[in-house]
Amino acid sequence: MLKISTFFLFNFTEPPKFTRKPEKVTVVKPGQLVVFECQITGTPEIDTYWFRDGNEISPSDKHKMTFVDSLARLEISSSDIKDCGVYYCEARNEAGSESCSMELRVKVLVKPLSPLEVVNGSNAYFECQVKGTAPFEVTWQKDSKDIKSSLKHVILQKNGSIMTLDVQKCDALDVGEYQCIHSVRLIDFIFMILSLFILFNISHYLSEPPSFVERIENVVTVLGKKVEFKCVVRGSPPLSIQWQKDENWILEDPSIERTFLNSIDDNSVSLEIECLEKADTGTYTCKLTNKAGSCECSGTLRVKGQIITFAENTCTLKVPTLKLSDSGTYKCKAVNSAGTAETFASLVVKATVSILGLHHTGIYILTVSNSAGSKTVSLNVTVLDVPAAPIGPVNILEVTPDSMVIEWRPPKDDGGSPVMNYIVEKRESNKETWGGVIASDISEDALTLGWTMPLFDGGSPISGYIIERRHKGGKWIRVNKTPCKDLRYRVLGLFEDNEYEFRVFAENVAGFSGPSPISDPAKPCRPITVPGPPVNPKVKDYSCTYADLVWIRPTRDGGSPVLGYIVEYQKAGAEWEKVNKDDLIKQCAYRVKGLTEGTEYRFRVKAVNMIGEGETREIPESVIAKDIVIPPEIEVDATCRDCLTVRVGHNINVVAYVKARPDPEITWSKGESVFEKDKRTTLTNNFPVVQMRIKEATRADHGKYTLKAVNEAGEASATITVNVLDRPGHCQNLKLTYVTKNSFGMGRPANLKDAVSPKEIHGKHLF
Repeated sequence: MLKISTFFLFNFTEPPKFTRKPEKVTVVKPGQLVVFECQITGTPEIDTYWFRDGNEISPSDKHKMTFVDSLARLEISSSDIKDCGVYYCEARNEAGSESCSMELRVKVLVKPLSPLEVVNGSNAYFECQVKGTAPFEVTWQKDSKDIKSSLKHVILQKNGSIMTLDVQKCDALDVGEYQCIHSVRLIDFIFMILSLFILFNISHYLSEPPSFVERIENVVTVLGKKVEFKCVVRGSPPLSIQWQKDENWILEDPSIERTFLNSIDDNSVSLEIECLEKADTGTYTCKLTNKAGSCECSGTLRVKGQIITFAENTCTLKVPTLKLSDSGTYKCKAVNSAGTAETFASLVVKATVSILGLHHTGIYILTVSNSAGSKTVSLNVTVLDVPAAPIGPVNILEVTPDSMVIEWRPPKDDGGSPVMNYIVEKRESNKETWGGVIASDISEDALTLGWTMPLFDGGSPISGYIIERRHKGGKWIRVNKTPCKDLRYRVLGLFEDNEYEFRVFAENVAGFSGPSPISDPAKPCRPITVPGPPVNPKVKDYSCTYADLVWIRPTRDGGSPVLGYIVEYQKAGAEWEKVNKDDLIKQCAYRVKGLTEGTEYRFRVKAVNMIGEGETREIPESVIAKDIVIPPEIEVDATCRDCLTVRVGHNINVVAYVKARPDPEITWSKGESVFEKDKRTTLTNNFPVVQMRIKEATRADHGKYTLKAVNEAGEASATITVNVLDRPGHCQNLKLTYVTKNSFGMGRPANLKDAVSPKEIHGKHLF
């Protein structure tokens, strides 16, 4: 018996499938080991690939990848902020592919908290910054107890990563240990109220703000004398002392022959001025500052009198400030044991305005007279001064993450001259200084730095400033070899399109201060100016009511794109007037409308960019607004110039070009008949193109057509021949003319209308 066995081989495939996935979000501290594990099933053999933010990860010392016993594993050693992102694990085999995703967040503390001392009754402000993947969950604690946001404790989160706590009106109950806690790291902070009750168990002693025990007294003295302002002060050290005369701080200045002594002995402060002059008259203010606060007191100094000196047999009378009443005759009398001697001198004081104010602006009339008559002349005097402060408050209109828009009102007093620009300064809310180092007047290889004086001079007048610069992120380099005396400095030798940062140090006899806040990056570049004038402006066309102007864009845009153009016109003997008062002209052409017939006009054009209006360019020739008269000229289109031939049933289309000013009256005719618009005939005048169109031509449309153009300057005409063709008609009155064995002939009368040549039609028939 024969047995037959059959075997079947089945090959099953299963696409990859994730049976276990990592957590959606993993948060770690810097330096930690990160491990992602995925359980995957499927047949046949599976290949795994790892990606971060769409980029495939290759095996390295930092990234180790394994796939053993259906377990895919990715290890990331020494994690840092650069490892943040979305990770993907993709599994592939012949049956298909599947992937899963997970997110890694590494959070780093950038700005930790630091111990803080404050004065009783003032606010305490804590700030720390966390860098990493947002969002951050933060909790503030005092002595391990959670703090909730309230009127006492204001908790804010700025820009997503800066955590702040503001404790209002601190007292002894606020002393303790403060902590800022988020999901990764605990930020420890010890906050101490400056109260010796905590340190030495003396409850009544706190930081004492400065005050004056004995204040400055007013002084009246004479020229050339020495004066001393003295006061007794009290307050917790260290104390900073500054002196001010009127609105100006008093600084050491070798060019002035006077001496200022500023010292603190036994809580007394003094200021000495030697060899007084009339200019020393004014109000002197002493300002005291320490960590607990500040105070000031003032006294006035009045210097008066005349100075009489006698040296080397010379007698001198000094009159420092002349008045009209000082005019007259002065007598100098010398006396000794031998007798007396006298001499006389005349002094005439003319009227002048020694200290000008804005109220002195106006017209002054000078009259000179003698016995023969008088003469009067007027003088126009304009007094200029710095402008007053802008009118506040400053309104914030718009705020973005990196900028804001503010507005203010112009000052009431512009100082007698229009305000050219405004300077805006900013400071952080937790700082006391405004502005910092500001770059201005930037050119391709230089710029000007400006800064403000320090609030404290350290007890010794500031002798100068040191400036340093660096490429952005580079090393600092000193700019000026000798200290700068002014609050401005021109930095030379820079390279165009390179970004620079600057900082400033103040110097006194004790040494250098700390650096100022770093300036915003400044990039030397060619200064942006107004654009040049438009090129070759001219009048392209004109009439009694309009003028068409054209020009070419300027060769120089001033470093900023041209935003548009302004056109101005001038009537004979009048001022220039702007044509486009609302919007700029975007194209290099413009039609000026609304001209008055018979009036002479001149035109000029100027370009505008972001800086302002550029130089104007005037059109050389003037234009009188009137119509240009040109007699008609006709040119027939080449398609119908000699003869236009069409078949019956087709359209007749005649095109011609008419040049004339003003537009002429157009007439189409055939023989004595003048064409008008009807169902078959269409007449179009779109100057300079004129057109006649006749639908479905017939043999009756055959003939010569006349085009005539007429205006006030003259007339012109043109003739177009139109030939309409049709098939011939049927033959008539045929007759047999002869018959032979091999052929026959037949024909028709020769006078038939539709006869053709030859007149006889012969045919041949073969049998």
